[in-house]
Amino acid sequence: MSGEGANSRRLLEAALGQHRLGRLDEAASLYRQLLSNQPRHAQALQLLGTLEQQRGRSAAALRLMRQAVALEPSIAWYHGNVAEAQRAAGHRKAAVASARRGHAILAAAEETLLVLGNVLAEDGDVLGAAVAFQRALALAPAYGEAANNLGDLWSQLQQPDMARRSFWRVLALQPLHAAARTNLANALYGMGEAPAALHHYRLAIALEPDAAETHVGSGVAWRQCAGFERALICYRRALVLAPGSVEARYNMSLVQLTRGDYAGGWPGFALRRRIRAFRPIRPEPQEPLWQGEDLKGRSILLHAEQGHGDAIQFARYVPMVAARGGRVVLECHPALLRLFASLAGAAHLRARGTELPQFDLHCPLMSLAEVFDTGVDSIPATTPYLAVSDEATARWQERLQRLPRPRIGLCWRGSRTFREDRTRSPGLAAFEPILALEGPSFAALMPDPEPDPRVFDVTALLDDFAETAAAIAVLDLVITSDTAVAHLAGALGRPAWVMLQHVPDWRWFLERSDSPWYPSLRLYRQPGPGDWLSVALQIAADLAGYSV
Repeated sequence: MSGEGANSRRLLEAALGQHRLGRLDEAASLYRQLLSNQPRHAQALQLLGTLEQQRGRSAAALRLMRQAVALEPSIAWYHGNVAEAQRAAGHRKAAVASARRGHAILAAAEETLLVLGNVLAEDGDVLGAAVAFQRALALAPAYGEAANNLGDLWSQLQQPDMARRSFWRVLALQPLHAAARTNLANALYGMGEAPAALHHYRLAIALEPDAAETHVGSGVAWRQCAGFERALICYRRALVLAPGSVEARYNMSLVQLTRGDYAGGWPGFALRRRIRAFRPIRPEPQEPLWQGEDLKGRSILLHAEQGHGDAIQFARYVPMVAARGGRVVLECHPALLRLFASLAGAAHLRARGTELPQFDLHCPLMSLAEVFDTGVDSIPATTPYLAVSDEATARWQERLQRLPRPRIGLCWRGSRTFREDRTRSPGLAAFEPILALEGPSFAALMPDPEPDPRVFDVTALLDDFAETAAAIAVLDLVITSDTAVAHLAGALGRPAWVMLQHVPDWRWFLERSDSPWYPSLRLYRQPGPGDWLSVALQIAADLAGYSV
């Protein structure tokens, strides 16, 4: 080896040593010293590029890495590093192309598959990324990073059991892997196993106490276990570590709202549209957000943003917005369109996905509570604020006239796409103590794959919420889990008994048996997690003395 070559080797080894120790300034100086002597040293260019990437200097990193690729285009990991830098810089399409080039050069290398999976995931190709990670694990079964990333994808696909298996695989190889421990806790929570999730959050925090996201996850699990004070402690700790954490502030607001602290909760609740788990049904409009100022003849778009029940609950504010002098454009789910035609105050009613008239301002429906400074004692609870036509009422009266009274509508589950429907929905089997009563007749407001002959099934006729509203209008009582049907009955001013899980959604508060949002509702709460039998027995006892 020539003297120049030996010197280059010594400089490279010294730079790598400093780099591995995290001494980035010293390492950068040595890389540049080497490159001043050998400007075309591809490995030094590539390594200096990775160092610049560590510093967050994506543009400089890409420039150096591309020079290395131009000099030695046949080295797969050079393309992989370029892909990672492009991904960090937000150049997702270019990152996918670079990752594929690296994979084409060395398809049997698990590292190139990891990079390819990462950039495909960033580009939104979750299934393609999962295939890449699975191929990497087939080549290297002990590749913990690939297993961890695969688990993340399973979580995104709402497959918590598959995610759990991936994270256990990582922890079997690396028991001190804090991120995998947190991810396992997240997956367990997603499976409804909050106490087990808490155990793993504690272990993760012990390994990495400054990870704000882990404290947030622990707070969410504590809330599900009814540990509200512990949840708040977790969120406050997360905010100390990451003052800008949207997830911490939003989840803290759910505890505040549940406890009736509306003044403290609404500002954090407004951040829901910025959290990663939020799935809006429409993109955020470009027009300014309405803050409650006098509209003075301007037009405003009020838009539904989450489930049908959310839209029904907050539609009560539409007349109040119109009273501020504005022309209201109301956009809602197609299944609510006919129902909301009975709502006062909307000049234009549009189904989501259809063309909208021009508007000057916008506001999500669920933000109107904060705009109107709603407190527990100032909820606009005058009902009904939705109505059913006389024609529809007569039609359903005829359909149900042969059923003996009291006629009771039953709903035992909500939307299957809702992540926590498993814990909030009891299922038809849980209604057995109620169905065993003699006297009442029952009508199904929710289809079931195994219908009960004691329940008159009218669900084939319920093609939208206006039709469901008409059916409820002629029923004497509705018994339902926490679904849109509960909100619909309440908005119509019809009597309904609502079965609530042990830790309910924020809008139902704690302990109380009435709802300030809906005067016609009565609330029945689980005494412990999963105990639907106690709820059904209490309802059956109350129903035995029910008269119309």
